[in-house]
Amino acid sequence: MSRTWAKSNKITLRQHVLEILKAFEVLDDKVKDEDLKKSIKLAIILHDLGKALPYFQIMVLKNKDYKPVEINEYTNIYHSLASILFINEEKLKSILNHDYELFNYILSAVAFHHWKDSLEKDLLYTTEKAQALKRSNTLKGVIDNLKNEFKDMDIDSININDIIDFNEIVFNGLLNGSSFIDYLIPLYRIDYLPKQLELDEEGKRKLILISGFLQRCDHYVSFIENQEDWLEKSDEEKHREIEKVEIKCEKGDVAGRIKEHIKKKTGSEVRLWQEDILKHLQNENVILEAPTGSGKTEFAFLWKRDSKLIYTLPLRVAGEQIFSRAQDIFGENCVSILHGDADVFLLKELMKRRKENIKEEVELEVDPEIHQETLRIYNLSRELSYPVIISTGDQFFPYALRPPGYPRIYATLSYSGLVIDEVQAYDPKASAIVVKFIEDTVRMEGKFLLMTATLPEHIKKEIENRIGNDYEHINIYEKFKDKYERVKKHKISLERFNKFDKYEKIVDYAIKKAKEGKRVLVILNSVKKAEEIYRKLEEKAKGIRYIR
Repeated sequence: MSRTWAKSNKITLRQHVLEILKAFEVLDDKVKDEDLKKSIKLAIILHDLGKALPYFQIMVLKNKDYKPVEINEYTNIYHSLASILFINEEKLKSILNHDYELFNYILSAVAFHHWKDSLEKDLLYTTEKAQALKRSNTLKGVIDNLKNEFKDMDIDSININDIIDFNEIVFNGLLNGSSFIDYLIPLYRIDYLPKQLELDEEGKRKLILISGFLQRCDHYVSFIENQEDWLEKSDEEKHREIEKVEIKCEKGDVAGRIKEHIKKKTGSEVRLWQEDILKHLQNENVILEAPTGSGKTEFAFLWKRDSKLIYTLPLRVAGEQIFSRAQDIFGENCVSILHGDADVFLLKELMKRRKENIKEEVELEVDPEIHQETLRIYNLSRELSYPVIISTGDQFFPYALRPPGYPRIYATLSYSGLVIDEVQAYDPKASAIVVKFIEDTVRMEGKFLLMTATLPEHIKKEIENRIGNDYEHINIYEKFKDKYERVKKHKISLERFNKFDKYEKIVDYAIKKAKEGKRVLVILNSVKKAEEIYRKLEEKAKGIRYIR
């Protein structure tokens, strides 16, 4: 018998599966249903059985000592689909107490835990490959290798070798012209929508959770197993790395830190109106309308202070500002950031922190240690490991369109709080996707907080159409009406000029107002005019501050 590898760096299938199970142990308290929890573990155990095919071991992983050796292009079935061929269906159904829905969800989660274009051909047309596999006489050797790999391995009193066997039902179907799609519920592609529509909402949720937690743990473990020295690490070191699939950190007294942060800025003690409102919330899904500068961000921090928080904004620069505030409140090791250039931003932040610690005006070079730390934080951010994630909306909202990999995001949403800040900044098409993402968050039993100074009516109506009254609407303008009627934040005067006025008249007026201590904004209707006024202001201003 040959050892079956899971990775080209000689990590065995047994080790890979055990490490994914350890990763799920960190997350299993997020799944309350025990049958669902067992189903996720079974999907983890079975997901890579198809890697035992000789073609994959020898040609893909370069396991040159692997036997049986017979390989050709017709015995190369995509490994996640091939895994179905080595599952004893009757035994698996028995373990699940003949819950045929969970059985189908496990098979589908296994089959689609990866998705590539090459998979779809095998999904639809596998008869020739099944016939070639039968002729090759390698199946018994493959099953023997798998049984050897999982020998004496019990999970929750389940003997793994009892489940590993030749799947005659699916294999005979493939030989007679059926395809894998006839036995599975596809997770992706609108082409397969009719099969997905057969599921009720609870069925969809269970399928997504089994698939999502499998993907989340598999992706994370594959990421850490790619470390060059992974096999040389001690069990204790490996365990510490695996636990980071969901970083645990003490957030401390969030309300106290917010009060301290405000006191530093204003010099006075404050009572947090946010806490008063949160005490009386009847529903954890919230739409919050509040003026700019009134404390919406602090409301979000307090709203989900004890659980995972995914905080989205439309702009990178806004995300970077909130990231710094979140680190002050929750602690540096609790917060990460995701956007298109997050790795560059994190590198700058680490360099700035290093320079502050040195307390000298020196130019620092990016040494390998800082670069390595940047990559570590960035990769853990992409793996959704941090308890507080600050992100631009484009990193999450497109998953509402259900592309490959969306179950990983949705499984995480099922136990998280999702914040959507400044929703009015998205155009109508983008806001439609945002609303769909909110709907899906609620269906996955996650919670959402939509915050804005101005809530577009069409967004509010569409949210109501999709989730009914499953949220609480808090309007700070109405709640503190007397206070905001007395507040005048800005006083604006408008001076119009017509096209016949000379540039000098506009420039002289702007300089006069600037000298009076006013802030002046000059708006013109062409780039040429704006450039000319700018040049003349630059010539005449002589020390007066102006805004370009």
